[in-house]
Amino acid sequence: LDCTLRDGGYYNSWDFNESMVNKYLLTMSRAKIDIVEIGFRFLPQKKLLGKFAYSEDDYLNTLSLPSKISYAVMINASDLINYEDGIERAIKNLFSKKKDSPIDIVRIAAHSSDVKDCHTIAIALTNLGYRVFLNLMQISTLDVKSIANIAKDLESWDCIDTFYFADSLGNMEPELVSSVISTISSNW
Repeated sequence: LDCTLRDGGYYNSWDFNESMVNKYLLTMSRAKIDIVEIGFRFLPQKKLLGKFAYSEDDYLNTLSLPSKISYAVMINASDLINYEDGIERAIKNLFSKKKDSPIDIVRIAAHSSDVKDCHTIAIALTNLGYRVFLNLMQISTLDVKSIANIAKDLESWDCIDTFYFADSLGNMEPELVSSVISTISSNW
């Protein structure tokens, strides 16, 4: 279930009050939540966005981050794939080595058309020491064969810890969810 600061940021441009964030994190720790996706990690934008659109290590280190939680950020695969200086340079601009970061997990949000290029992203992040999750968006638009092929590809990479799928369009009925889960679990 994705109900995070990152997702809530769509309503306030990721400009959360620091006191509220610290209270939220304390509550998540007390509730024994394992992972908190604290925000996005966007490349620099021209429009004004709050600190949790970038979730930079220097800023995150100023927060009261409970130690029993693993912290995650989400990146949009298409932003890195389309970066004018290439994927590797985009990653270098966004991430240091895990040992120097409060972030434990990077979740890559990707459309099916971008999944192949996510391999380069996933390998680079794994080499930096991060756990890597892949979030396949708009899965309801894909047929079973496409989902199976993507799951097989991700399995062969051997660097994706968790494979998410998202009901991005809000139209997945329980039967479709069951079918997607069955297809993924048979191939990944």
